[in-house]
Amino acid sequence: MPTTSESIDLRVKRISNLSQDDVGELQNTGIMNEDDLRYAEFVDLPVGILPVIKRRKLEMIGKFLAGGGALSATITAAEIQQSLPKYAYEYDTYTYTNLRIFAFLCLLVSLYFWSWAVINVINTYNISGLFDFGVVTFFLSGASSVYLLRMSRKGANGFVESPPTYISRVRVLVFLSHFTVAMNYALGGYLALSLETIYAKFAYYCIIFMVLWLFCAVVGWNLITNVMDINAEELDNLNVFYDLE
Repeated sequence: MPTTSESIDLRVKRISNLSQDDVGELQNTGIMNEDDLRYAEFVDLPVGILPVIKRRKLEMIGKFLAGGGALSATITAAEIQQSLPKYAYEYDTYTYTNLRIFAFLCLLVSLYFWSWAVINVINTYNISGLFDFGVVTFFLSGASSVYLLRMSRKGANGFVESPPTYISRVRVLVFLSHFTVAMNYALGGYLALSLETIYAKFAYYCIIFMVLWLFCAVVGWNLITNVMDINAEELDNLNVFYDLE
């Protein structure tokens, strides 16, 4: 299939999973075809152009073409990678593993306390008319944990395939899901100390768990921030992924 000077080759689109919008972004930066891709310096592209994984694949294809390689109709990204002299980049799996462990533990804790809250509602709502908001808040914290596990199901790729702005929104939502649990405990502690009969033990219990969930909110924020920092570092160092010397 001859290379045209007007558009990105279909084989490049297939290998790097480029959408038409992605192609438009590349063309706006001056990368119009395989010849441009062969000599492109991806480290100089604006940070917001394409998710990291797509930039990495395009960088790999460019190195492959610059080294005299030719794209067949069935060639895959793995075959291109294997043909290059040295694959110089390895994921920081420690950071992603820590985030996955954090999400799994939060999910287990959320499921336990959500079940407890549901039982409380079933057993006491008709009698006292009080609703345990843990049914809502622990559902939110559990849902955010499930989503983090889902994002990390492909390891690091689950995060680097996503634009930085999207991961930033996920970070905020995860923080808020844990923060709402902490505020629910804060409300419980306030009520325990405000009633005519003061329930000191329950108030202490609420205060302790409020602090723990605030701690979880901060830890989750920091772990996702670390992932974002790694992705930003990858963008700044795409030119060292492959050592062709």
